[in-house]
Amino acid sequence: MPLLTIHLSSTMNQSLREEAISEAANSLAHELGKPASVVMVSLIEKCQLSLGEFRDNLALFEIRAIEYPTEKTQALTDHYCGWAEKYLSIPGDHVFVIAENVPRGHWGFDRRVF
Repeated sequence: MPLLTIHLSSTMNQSLREEAISEAANSLAHELGKPASVVMVSLIEKCQLSLGEFRDNLALFEIRAIEYPTEKTQALTDHYCGWAEKYLSIPGDHVFVIAENVPRGHWGFDRRVF
């Protein structure tokens, strides 16, 4: 049950939003070997992000998963930097990707704890 939270300093084009969210979810599912049906994506637009002197055109991707395989971080970083450029024209040097392992017993879904 991976969770991808996407923080954007801008607003995504409404006509691209559904496609972009699906692509983001499917790539995470593929890299982690999970079905897309258990990947949750949270898109948060117009965040107050700051990187040095930059306040606009920024993105932060937070990945959380049980038993997250750290060897997947490079591929996911490459993908989400490309995603930000494709859908928002945000360059890779304005994108942060954070991947976090969630220990078993700390994740609940469908009335169960995993």
